[in-house]
This record gives sequence, structure tokens and C-alpha cells, in this order.
Amino acid sequence: MKFLKLKFQRKRLTPDLPIPNGALTWLMFCLFISIGWHLWHIPEIPLWALVAVVPMSIFSYRRIIKEKPLPSPALRIGLTIAAVVGIILSFGSPLGRDPGITTLILLSSLKLMELKTRRDFMFIVFMCYFIIFGNFLYDQSLLDLTFMIVAVILVTAAVLRLNHPDNEPAKLSFLLKFSFRLFLLALPLTVILFLLFPRTYGPFWNLPQESRAYQAGFRSYIRPGEVAELAKSTGTAFKVEFPDNNMPAQKDLYFRGLVLWFTDGKLWYQGWVSGRFIRSRSVVGEGILQYITLRPHNKRWLFALDRPVRFPRWTRAYPGNIFQSLWDLKTPIRYGVLSRADAGLSFLPKVHRKWALGLPENLNSRIVELGRQWRRGAANIDDILRQAENYYKENGFVYTLNPGRMDRQDPFGDFLFNKRQGFCEHFAASFAVLMRAAGVPARVVIGYQGGEYNPMGKYLEVRQSEAHAWVEVWVKEEEAELDSTERTTGWRRVDPTAWVSRERIEYGLEMSQNIQTGLTGADRDQAIQEALKGNIFKRTWKFLKNHWENIKYKWDVWIITYDIFQQRNFLSSLGLGRVDRLSLLLAILILIPVLLFIISFILKRKAFSSDPLVRLYLRFCSKLERLGLQRLRWEGPVHFEHRAVEKFPGKAAIIQQVTDLFVHLRYGRLEVTKERLKQLKRHIRKL
Repeated sequence: MKFLKLKFQRKRLTPDLPIPNGALTWLMFCLFISIGWHLWHIPEIPLWALVAVVPMSIFSYRRIIKEKPLPSPALRIGLTIAAVVGIILSFGSPLGRDPGITTLILLSSLKLMELKTRRDFMFIVFMCYFIIFGNFLYDQSLLDLTFMIVAVILVTAAVLRLNHPDNEPAKLSFLLKFSFRLFLLALPLTVILFLLFPRTYGPFWNLPQESRAYQAGFRSYIRPGEVAELAKSTGTAFKVEFPDNNMPAQKDLYFRGLVLWFTDGKLWYQGWVSGRFIRSRSVVGEGILQYITLRPHNKRWLFALDRPVRFPRWTRAYPGNIFQSLWDLKTPIRYGVLSRADAGLSFLPKVHRKWALGLPENLNSRIVELGRQWRRGAANIDDILRQAENYYKENGFVYTLNPGRMDRQDPFGDFLFNKRQGFCEHFAASFAVLMRAAGVPARVVIGYQGGEYNPMGKYLEVRQSEAHAWVEVWVKEEEAELDSTERTTGWRRVDPTAWVSRERIEYGLEMSQNIQTGLTGADRDQAIQEALKGNIFKRTWKFLKNHWENIKYKWDVWIITYDIFQQRNFLSSLGLGRVDRLSLLLAILILIPVLLFIISFILKRKAFSSDPLVRLYLRFCSKLERLGLQRLRWEGPVHFEHRAVEKFPGKAAIIQQVTDLFVHLRYGRLEVTKERLKQLKRHIRKL
């Protein structure tokens, strides 16, 4: 009891140190910086939460600075209940990424209302860290990384400022420099954990909310207007490297993603088709090898150059030379795939033929009659295709991103016989229906066509604006012309968009929109060349943009897409082969203590060697050691002086001068200046 009583008294006799006003101001600045970056994440983070933080934080800050009483517990509890209710009403659930980040933002400002001790100060500091790191749940770009590094250094500097009273404030340069040094010391540990921490096959987290970054992408169906809306986006869909330097020409860059087998007369959809799991398979072989870095789209489908024949692991193959991931893609992913233009089936299974000839019962009779008319007047499939091409070319069809609304009940018929203005999905969907009406098996393929080559990084950037739809028709050898240059057996790609807008396929969407309609012949070719060349400002901007995009691409390849497969490749390059997860954890447990010991050893040596005053005194001790007197490890300068004077009475005056000056400079109020250091150095030389 006596011990507990003494302990209680000691606790009361040592009150918590006050919080300097300068540290509180720094904390407020860091809190606003941490929360302010989440303005980019509206509407995922509700605007009301970000706005509410400002008056609550300023109100608490002013009361603390002016030493007024903090808000009453009733007010704090009421605001907390209001925050919880607001989060539930906004999200429907308190669980998930967006509710979690919103909760942290509100709690940080509510915590200011009860800020009394340094423990409360540190609690807010750690909430700032969590709010900053929450940005990685939304985006992992270089811009976000730069912000996070700066914000972490500033928040750490707030902790350093807390330990300096207002009457002896530390310089801003000292706080930032010291905080940056702490950040650098943490980098080796970060690198080890990044490279060796066991990775998973899927993403680390599976959060219920979908970010705006996930919204761009195809659906498993298309209706007239769907792809046109996607093509208005300038965001990146994926980037492709061709390690063998055999990238096809622009007009042959068709990246397939989905094959749509079924139509109800209003839209085309994939339907339920069974797939097969792809086990470990090498992508080495004859063909076009690609390494694709795909942006997240919250779906499972993957893209590859027509036609993929070797798929990566962790995928499932489906009819139509397509493959998909085993999980929804919520983070960037990098994979290799091998394609061959002549790949495909040599025969058409009965079930696939049935799918590829199916037509809805309520299909416009004019479409059916037009297809049958082409069939009756054709000797082979090439004749049918020629008649279809002439129909689209000679009847005023126009390629445009803004075709207007089609008839909801009969969009294909409205496009073919009335509007005749559309985007690629209008042409592909209507053409595939016409082919089936003519008795030709057909299917719609959606993906991307084209891309912009970056000569700095030697990769192809495919944007959402390159979203495209085309058609594949089944051709048997006896149904094709003998002198046809196309494949005579299997699925043949037919792109009706190229019949109307050749520039879209050969030069991209932007070029097709910039070329003035009505130009023909030499005038059209001249307009294309001028648009391709551009002015000096456009060329300069493109040069700078290519460099920046290349930097971002390297970041994605080396850091963001570092998964279990790249980790295995990295370990194999070190000669470690395939290492299991337990071995990786053991390696981390061994390397981190060793690294900490090395860092502490270096810091300890640097601490003694960086101070010029200590360095001079150690030189003085070394001289006495050479004379036969060694300073003990525990021995202070005064005690050492007494022993030195006893051993060397003839040098007593010099020893006392050196020791007195060192003690006053090191522990007294004398300021360490260059003149005093030179004076100490002269005394040591006399020894």
C-alpha cells in the first residue's frame, strides 16, 4: 500500500508538460494539409464532412490558444453522434474504405476539442498519418506519392516542434532537415519490406465501394451509344510493350477484350459461357509477345492483341480467344501474353454455330430481308461482304461520336434505315445482325483499336478513347473466293467502321474528328498530313508529355504492379529460385535487426564525429593516450583532468586550459564559435 501511495503521489507531482503554441499551430497546418488532399476524392468522400472539419478545427484552435475552456462533453458527444449519423446516411454502412477515411477525418477535428495533454497531441498526429496513407487506397500515382512524402515529413516535424518550448523555438530549417533525415533512415526498412514481404495473388484489400477510377471500362454488353460515351474519356486504359520490337502497324492494332455472342434486337451481350482455368503456361513461342500494364476497371476481363494464344497464369479462357482474371481488377496489373494473327479454330463447334446465327424473333423485318437479299445475289461470302460494304459507303452513313438517340425498341433498324449516323458499336452491331440474316455466322468483338506510341519509353499507350467494336464472321474454305487474300478458314475480322471512316482505323479517333468532312482525294490526304505534323507548340508539348508519361509508366511497372509473380522473378534473378512465404518472413526477421544495428552503429559514429568540439576533445584525449594516459569510458572531462595533472604536472596549465574551455563550451553558456574552436585547437597543439 505504501508503494502504491508513493507511486500515486509521484504521478500527481509530475504533471504533463504544456503544449507550445507553436507546436499547436504546426499541428493545425499539418491536419489541414492531410485532409485537404482528399478534396480530389469527392464524391467518394462527402463534401459535407470536409467542410465541417474547418469550423470545428478553427473553433477548437482559437479556444486553446486563448486559454479558454474547451467545449463541454455534451457538445462533443452531440457532434460525435451527428458525425456517425451523417456517415451512415451517406454510405449506408460504417464499414469500407470511404466510410473509414471519412470517420478518421471527422474524428481528427473532434479530437481537437479535447486536446489537453501531449498524449492527445500525439493521438492527432497518428490520425494525420493514417489520413495521409489513406490516399493510397484511391490512387498510387507519383503525384500522390510526392504529396505523401512531403506531408509525412511535415507531420513528423510537428512532433519535433512539440519538444521545443516557445521560449526556445527551433528553426524551421532544423525541424524539416531533422524530419527528412528520419524519413531517409526509414527508407532501407521500407525497401526490404517492399521487396521481400510475401505477396498475394489478388489485391491486398477488397473494398465494397467503387472508385471513379474503376468506372472506365466495358460492360459485358453494348447498346448503341455505350462505347461512344467511353470513347470520350482521355484516360489511359493500358500500356503495351513489345519486347521483340515487332509492333504491328496502326491499322492492325486490335486489342480484343470481350466477344458478344447474343442479341435481343436492342443490345448485344456476352451471355453465360463456360471457361476453363489456365494453369502455369509460358508465354514464350512464335508470335507477337506483349507485356501489358492494365489500369483497374473493377471487372475481370483482360486485353490482348488479336489473337492471343498463350495466356498468363491466374486466368480463365473463354470461347472467342478471350481470357479473364480470377478476381476483379481493383489495382493496376501487369501480365505477358502471346498473340498470333493466324490463330483460331479450324472448325466451328455446333454450339458456337448456333450462338453465331441466333436472331431475335422481334427483329425488324427490313433487316432480315436485306440480309437475305444479299445472300440470294452472292456466290460466296466475299460477295456478301462486298454488297455490305457498298451499302454502308453509298447510303450516306456517317461516323460520329454524337449520333443522337436511337429508337429504343428498334435501334438497329433506326440506324440502318433512318439516322445512318453512329459510332463503331452502331456499325458493328447492325452489321453483325445483317450477316446473321444472310446466314453467315457472326459475332461482335469489343476492345480497343490503335494507340499512341511513346518513343521515350518504347511502349504503346492505349486510351479509353480508342475503345472500339468490330465483327468477326465465320468463313469456310469453299465459301471464300479462290484468289482472296483473307483467311479462307475460320473467323475473319471485318470492321465496318473502316468502310466509312478510314482515318479512325489508320490514324486514331482524334484524327478522324479533326479531318473536315466533305474532303476527298488529294485535299483529304493533305489535311491528314498537316494534322499529323502539327505546329511547334504541339510538338514541344508532345515531347514533354512523352517524357512524363514514360516516368509514370516506369513507376507502374516497377512499383505498382509488383505482385507475387514479379517477386518470384526478382528472387530468381538473385539466384534464390522459388522461395516460400515462411522463408521470406524469416529473412525479414533476420535482415531488419541487422539493418537496424548497422544504422545505429553509423549514427553513433557520426554523432561523435560530426561535432567539431567533440572531435577536438577526442584529439586531446588521443594525445594523452600516446603519452601513456588512457581515458576511461565512464570518465568525465573534469575527473580525467585531475588524473592527467597528477601524471603530467609539467603540462598541468595546458591540460587545465583545454579542459576548462571544453567544459564551458560543451556544458556552459559559452557559444561555440570559430574563434573559440581555433583557440581550443591552439591549446591542444601546445600539448
